[in-house]
Amino acid sequence: MKKFIFILLAISLLLGKRGTDFCHAPQEQLLSVVLAPLVLILLIMAVLGHAPTYGALVLSWLWFLLNMRFLAFLTQEKGLFLRLSATWVTFMHLIVMAVGIACGSFAFMVGQSGKEKGAT
Repeated sequence: MKKFIFILLAISLLLGKRGTDFCHAPQEQLLSVVLAPLVLILLIMAVLGHAPTYGALVLSWLWFLLNMRFLAFLTQEKGLFLRLSATWVTFMHLIVMAVGIACGSFAFMVGQSGKEKGAT
């Protein structure tokens, strides 16, 4: 599991090069798309007693650090209330993005395997 998380984070860092931004997304957003579902999964596992609590806490603080610039901008422009509500919405939006990426990747892999079988 640790190797898998490391590989996902490394890929996110490599794809989001400064100045070029993969898919018009900054590195922080790419890493946040990976971290948000991991935080949620570790939090659920910690509540159920299958994982230590510090794992979810460390990843959630890392998520906050990655999104600090965006959240500080919201605080400066619209105030603290919007920042607090936007934090939750942003976190859930990143989870939806991760699910979409996973489903799209799975559909692509299944579609590719189906094409290979049909060609032979």
